Amino acid sequence: QGKPEVTDIITEDFDENELLKLAASIEKNSEHPLAQAVVSKAKEKKISLLPKAATESGISIEAEPIDFSFDRPVQFKISLETHQGDLNFNLAEKSVLIDDQDNQYRPKEWQGGSGGHHLSGALVFPAVKEAKWIKLIIKDIGAKEMEFLWNLE
Repeated sequence: QGKPEVTDIITEDFDENELLKLAASIEKNSEHPLAQAVVSKAKEKKISLLPKAATESGISIEAEPIDFSFDRPVQFKISLETHQGDLNFNLAEKSVLIDDQDNQYRPKEWQGGSGGHHLSGALVFPAVKEAKWIKLIIKDIGAKEMEFLWNLE
C-alpha cells in the first residue's frame, strides 16, 4: 500500500489504549507519515481525546470528551471539586460548546446533580459537524470562565 500503519502495540504494565491515546495526542498535528499512522489507529479504535483540567477561585474542573465522533451527541465526563463553598448549580446552565466556525451548542443535559463539594457526571451536547477544534466554556464558576480546547485535526 505504501503507507505506514500501526499493526501492534506492545507495552509492559501500561494499558495499550492509554498509550495510543497519549501518542495520538502528541502526534495529531504532525504531517509525518508515522505520526499520521498513530493518529489513524487511534481514530480507528475510537480512542478518546485527552482530559483537560483547570482551577479557578478554588474550584477544580476536569473535562474529558467521551468517545468523540462527529454527527453523534458530544459527551464530556466532568469532575468538579471545591473546598470553598457549595457546587449548588446546574452545570448545563453554565456551559456552552463552540467550534472553529463559531457555532455554539447548548447542553442537552447534565447527568451529575448539584450541591456538595464534589460533583461528577456527563455533560451532553448536540452533535458537532466537521470542525477543526472544539472549546468547552464553563461560565460563572469562580471569578472567571474556564475554557477547555481540543484540536480535532
